[in-house]
Amino acid sequence: MAVLVAANAVLQDLGFNLDETDPELGVVVASKNRDATDGGQVFLLALLGALGNNSNAVNSADATQLVKVSLVIRHLDGDGEMPDTDLSPERIADVKQRVHDAIYDGLMDAFPKDARESIARSIAENTANTLATDLDTLLTVKDAPGSTAVRVTFQQVVFNKLGQVNSQRQINDELIYKEFFEKLSKSLFLEANTI
Repeated sequence: MAVLVAANAVLQDLGFNLDETDPELGVVVASKNRDATDGGQVFLLALLGALGNNSNAVNSADATQLVKVSLVIRHLDGDGEMPDTDLSPERIADVKQRVHDAIYDGLMDAFPKDARESIARSIAENTANTLATDLDTLLTVKDAPGSTAVRVTFQQVVFNKLGQVNSQRQINDELIYKEFFEKLSKSLFLEANTI
């Protein structure tokens, strides 16, 4: 539980809002909105729009981005084995639906229905896939008894000025993951030493 609390604190320190947390399964989904405006892109689209007599071309420029994070935490018991947790397909489907609903509701005022649905579906599927497949990797980790395995993925969804999705991708920048795990490590150290 301490790792989950520390991970939540780190995500909040990094500017994320916690959208969904399931302590029993060790799942956290969080998000934050950021500006995605690129002056060069806006200028180029305005120029192309003017040349093509399309004054609305600039509306297709990147405007905002939603950065999502999915986190799965698994504890090893005293024998170095994973404790028995209900990861049945039904339970994973339940988590997937809860993540979808939390994301969809969280985007209610900011984006059109089709964009909300696309983003919520994508992030819920990513979280469910992490539980169903990537979790197999976590379940085979044989570290010291009492240790914890943590898996985190960051995703980016970029919207244009009309609220339509321009792009969607998993963020693979090593520095982002390194920063997260360094902060998590510091947080756990401070907590363990009551500093």
